[in-house]
Amino acid sequence: MQIQLEHIYYNNVQLKVESLDKAITSKIKTSLDFTSSLINDDESNKFSINFCLELENKNFKFSVNAVAQFLTNESLDNEFLDSSFCYINAPAIAFPYIRAYVSNLTLNSGFNPVILPSFNFVNLHKEKSK
Repeated sequence: MQIQLEHIYYNNVQLKVESLDKAITSKIKTSLDFTSSLINDDESNKFSINFCLELENKNFKFSVNAVAQFLTNESLDNEFLDSSFCYINAPAIAFPYIRAYVSNLTLNSGFNPVILPSFNFVNLHKEKSK
């Protein structure tokens, strides 16, 4: 099966800042959640990974919902959506784009850029499976 990252949509972005200190973006608590789904019944060869990322400290709150859309050369089913590819590989392919988006957005907003940590999607999948 051939799989390609087709597009990433940022469909909900929120930034709330209560200080004009450029260094406000340091020491941030980060949480990441994601789910997989088929795009729709008409396009059974497309699936998405839906990310919800939140960054927060005392004076800074940033959240983004992003949808990474993938295209395949075969029809997909729910068994595929439950596979490790959708919980490990696909998020690992899309996440660097989200990481760059967050860094650029915070930098262009006048603050030190947020450099997100690396996430171990194997461990995240194990935690979700429990």
